[in-house]
Amino acid sequence: MDLGTDSVKTALSPGAGNPERTVLLCTRRTSGTAGLFVFLVCIVLTSIAADDDDHLLPYVGIDRIHVLDRRTNRRQFVSGAIEDIQRDFVLFRRGGSGRLEAIPLLDVEELQFQKTANHTRALTLFQKSEFAEALQSCDAALAEESRQWVRDEIQATAVRSCLSLNRHKDALQRVESICSHDADSRYCGLLPLVWDTRLPEAERWRATPTELESRSRPRRLTAASSLLHKNEYRSICVRVLSKLRDDRSSPLGTLAETQLWRLSFLSGETLRALQIERWTTRAAELPPWLRSGAQYLVGRALRLQHEADRAAIEYLWTPLMRHDDPVLSAACLARAVECLQDSGRTASAALIRAELLQRFPDTSSARRHNNHQPPRILKSDRRKGPDRGAPRETPNP
Repeated sequence: MDLGTDSVKTALSPGAGNPERTVLLCTRRTSGTAGLFVFLVCIVLTSIAADDDDHLLPYVGIDRIHVLDRRTNRRQFVSGAIEDIQRDFVLFRRGGSGRLEAIPLLDVEELQFQKTANHTRALTLFQKSEFAEALQSCDAALAEESRQWVRDEIQATAVRSCLSLNRHKDALQRVESICSHDADSRYCGLLPLVWDTRLPEAERWRATPTELESRSRPRRLTAASSLLHKNEYRSICVRVLSKLRDDRSSPLGTLAETQLWRLSFLSGETLRALQIERWTTRAAELPPWLRSGAQYLVGRALRLQHEADRAAIEYLWTPLMRHDDPVLSAACLARAVECLQDSGRTASAALIRAELLQRFPDTSSARRHNNHQPPRILKSDRRKGPDRGAPRETPNP
């Protein structure tokens, strides 16, 4: 069977061992084993630079941007003043005094701007996986920085550090601080949402029911994701998510939309091929910073359909392209390993397993595979009707 999927390719700037990393994203259509092979090769490339961060905006200098003109496919450096970064655009004045331009963020391959010593130190420490120290440097940098958009970049590094430390409460509060002045910030994608309640409680946000009524939209969304699997709160969680989803132009609305996909797994309904294809198409439409959870759910759905190769490819998108949440990225790698084992690709499974143990050794997914525990597939995973008990998310897929 011909197997179509998006493939991706990364290009690193010279000196890939430092925080000044440039990521170039390209997509094309591949088929069958070739599609899987492209992803596996990309994973190998990622492991070579495993200590690098996958920032959308690498930090390498002062007020200068490297822009791709998609009409001519030419690249140019433009000097000037960065006024702000809002959601999908960089607001920029050429020469520092020209007219204000809104440059699509996806066209910006490299961003250079002045940073304080503490900001630089925070990035360096983050690259070294010294997350607690990086967090301290972020807070020191915030005390020194007056430019709001740079403060948001610092907070984003702090949020990523918090996620790596499983400090979900702190991560949520910091994202809320960004959204307080930029409600549609792309950093909504860093909210500690729960995408699979089978993960240990220590690795996911545990909300209280009162948070479902919070005045903070990011907090309501995060709480609904945390409590959706509980039967006693499911109806109110669905109402919260549905109301947020109504604002389809908002990043929070997009995240609420994809959170609602989880109902299919929680209820045990039979997923049909047409529905999975719709999810796959929708996930591919999302901006990278909102796509990770959707990709994970598409992978789960495909594995339920016993399409192991396609599921592995979907799972691999997140750890390759947007590994902001190490727990989710590790879970994706672990599921990909199991899918490859299911399809008899033992060599590829071993490669991805090594990647999991190297990049995310402190996660439960890595510990499980480090103990050489075989994947568990229960009869309920081949469900033809609702699972019994709560939560209804079974150990695999």
